[in-house]
Amino acid sequence: MSTAISATPRLPPGSVRKALHAHAAPSINWLMGCNWVTMMLMSLTISLMLPSQQSLAWQWAATGSAYSLLFLLVRRRYAAAGYRVLERIYALSVCGFSLLWVAVPVLFFDPQNFAFSMFMLTIFGGLAAASVPILSASLPLYWLWITPPFLTQISLYWLRGGGPYYWGIGFGMLILLMSQLVFARNHHKTIIASIRLGLQNTLLVQQLEEKTALAISANMAKTRFLAAASHDLRQPVYALSLFLDALASSGLNTRQATMVQHASAANLAASEMLQTLLDFSRIEAGVLNPQQRRMDLMSILDKLGEEFGPQAYKKNLLYRSRSSDIWIESDPQLIALVMRNLVSNALRYTHSGGVLVAARRRQQHVLLQVWDTGIGIAADKHEEIFREFHQLGNVERDHRKGLGMGLAIAEGLARNLGASIEVASRPGKGSVFSLVLPLQGMRKMERHASPDDQTCIDADTEPDCLLLQGIAVLVVDDDEAVRAGLHAVLQSWGCQVSLAEDMQAALTRTAEKLPDVLLTDYRLRGGVTGGDIIRAVRQAISHNTPDKKLVLPAIIVTGDTHPERLREAQGHAALLLHKPLAANALKAALVQALASDASA
Repeated sequence: MSTAISATPRLPPGSVRKALHAHAAPSINWLMGCNWVTMMLMSLTISLMLPSQQSLAWQWAATGSAYSLLFLLVRRRYAAAGYRVLERIYALSVCGFSLLWVAVPVLFFDPQNFAFSMFMLTIFGGLAAASVPILSASLPLYWLWITPPFLTQISLYWLRGGGPYYWGIGFGMLILLMSQLVFARNHHKTIIASIRLGLQNTLLVQQLEEKTALAISANMAKTRFLAAASHDLRQPVYALSLFLDALASSGLNTRQATMVQHASAANLAASEMLQTLLDFSRIEAGVLNPQQRRMDLMSILDKLGEEFGPQAYKKNLLYRSRSSDIWIESDPQLIALVMRNLVSNALRYTHSGGVLVAARRRQQHVLLQVWDTGIGIAADKHEEIFREFHQLGNVERDHRKGLGMGLAIAEGLARNLGASIEVASRPGKGSVFSLVLPLQGMRKMERHASPDDQTCIDADTEPDCLLLQGIAVLVVDDDEAVRAGLHAVLQSWGCQVSLAEDMQAALTRTAEKLPDVLLTDYRLRGGVTGGDIIRAVRQAISHNTPDKKLVLPAIIVTGDTHPERLREAQGHAALLLHKPLAANALKAALVQALASDASA
């Protein structure tokens, strides 16, 4: 199938003719009904103006009535026939009615009755004019309908009229006939053009719908690929991070610790790329729900400085954060993620000078801005940079410049926050990216808080390892390396670990020892999900201890980023974590799961 949409698509053979028939059929039916009424009026007039011809006039009307009834019966009998059959029926019907009107001047022409001759001229002229919009869709039918009666009457006026008046009337009727034929032809061309345009528009709409369906299918294939690829890659990266965390706390010498540090840095880079794919999939899935709380913008700026200051130093760039005393009600995690993408993008394209990060008020908004002295962006490229997998100046796809997803993710996260991102840039001078947040809920406060102020506690603060001492953790994962890595890390925290690779093993471990918390992968072999494991283990516990009301705390760890999978995982009564998972995040989740169970 062609990937382009033709501006003037080629119509299928016979489509215009078929459409013409559909256009003309109702008009012909209507014309036949009007023709019968006209014949009755014509017979009545003849009876009044030519009393001697009264009987013949009503015989002519009776013949026309019988013919009209025959037309209706035949039309009804072949109503479901193809349009080619109906065309023949219409042609025969029009020929018959045309012959009936040919009989009028032949039977009733009286040179001595000039008034009746003028009446016939009026009737024929009216029929010719009224038939143009009705029959011109089928030009041959119009000719069959109007030409024989006109030529017959013109011939009688010229041959039997016997005077210059009739010669003039005949000449006038000839002029009228020719003009009506021209009008009918022009009207026919207009109808043809209209029908052709309508058919072409219909084909264009069909092509557009097909291309839209292909685009949606391609986008879904891309999403499935991202989900599958990130899931398959997360497993070994996740296992590697667990082993490195366990190895780092096993009493290494200086040289070994340095090597582990380098290995952890490389593993972190791979994790960040996978996290980028996860963030993009979560935005497409629509499962990012901002968690509003009171937050200090300066705390975000400080974290950004701690993270990106050393990176700027390595590139011989100056990194600065301007102090701010602004507090707002928003989601600190999403804001931090947007700002990380903006700062990372600024450092990537800045080769001299530096980067400034600041927060300031502007009317009913607060702006978190990232200024750089980088390469700048042309005005006509401002929209392109927010497209996923799109990078300016990286046609060779240098992996050191990222995936081209940072700004697309930042824009998607900003929409979830009810915010927007503005860009101002001059090529060769630098750029300013501004996260524009609504001022609602913002207030100015002093930057101090008591240590027990929970709103000032870092969400990433490491929980006390003593809280996990002796906790029984049931780990369910079909990847042996992941199980081994989790076993090493959890044991180093003092947990009692049971390992299972499928549902049967999980139920067996549960029967041997009731777990305090369940840690399960989401997608397991045989189509089993983490939700299935949670339900089965909780039912087994409820069956074994019917007198004890217990809702087992559970954590689902998944590397699956497909939107449908994410929505499904969020529907379970469990914490949801994504691979690759840092040890501190896992520890915090375990403490949170146990705390939520204790408070239930």
